[in-house]
Amino acid sequence: MALQTPRTTPNPAPAASPASAPVSAAARAAALGFADSHGSEDQLQLAVGLWGAGLSGKTTHAMSFPNPVVFNFDPTTTSITKQQKRVPFVQVRDTDQMFKLAQAAAQGELTALVRAAFPDEFADYVVETVITDSSTFQAAIVEEKLDTMTFASARGADDTRARYQAKLVMMNKYYRLLKHARERAPNKESYMHVVTIHEKLQLSEKGDVVSIKADITGDYNRLIFQQNDANFFCELQLAEVLGDKSGKIAQNTRPTPVVRSVPHTKWHNVVNDRVGGLGRYGQLPPIMHPPPNSKGGLWSVLEEHWLGNGK
Repeated sequence: MALQTPRTTPNPAPAASPASAPVSAAARAAALGFADSHGSEDQLQLAVGLWGAGLSGKTTHAMSFPNPVVFNFDPTTTSITKQQKRVPFVQVRDTDQMFKLAQAAAQGELTALVRAAFPDEFADYVVETVITDSSTFQAAIVEEKLDTMTFASARGADDTRARYQAKLVMMNKYYRLLKHARERAPNKESYMHVVTIHEKLQLSEKGDVVSIKADITGDYNRLIFQQNDANFFCELQLAEVLGDKSGKIAQNTRPTPVVRSVPHTKWHNVVNDRVGGLGRYGQLPPIMHPPPNSKGGLWSVLEEHWLGNGK
């Protein structure tokens, strides 16, 4: 029997596709995930880091920002209650509460929560700024949570690397939520974010300063600065010895708050190279002497520079 070649049906010609409009470069960039970083950053409220030694005025300067609510990680409330300006604050005691507060901020719920919690004192309050005070005490709360967890791996039951990674995840989660809280969107509150940071000195055997870092264990002593638009070093200027024509010597014993937008030593440059509000906010004066908060405080200086004639 002769083999028969099977009949084949020719494939129909493909239908002509309608002419499509050329795709713009902007549309292609958007489809590929590109974005105008300057434009996207402009959709975010300001993030500021205030760092320095204890009692250097960090919380006082933070309280000068408009209509703040304070997430207080400090075991005491002295730095808040001693202020002349009364503001709403919440005492943060554990990581569960920490994440719930950050989530409420990300969803723009803080004004409603403050008014509900303080109907007499803050019935008309509109939250504009979230203050994390301080990241150093916050890291200690995270460490307390990690102490209750077990990190087992091939390295053993006490895996320090796994613990370190867990801390980074928890810190990143909080600050990522606070970044969402800074996002401007229709029908949603957004807030500026100010975080205070304690400094830690590393000294040589001779007692010389080797470096000045954030007092946070792990890589967050570096990462904490990178998430801010600007970081400022806070300190108190020491008392001055003054003399008059009669030869009498008097001492100005009242320390003066100083805020530096440019580090005054090479050590500050090592960890704080974003100091000064560089980038879209421009260069600030290297040394600022903010007025008391009753006269506007640090925020009045920044506002004048960034939003006024200094911009």
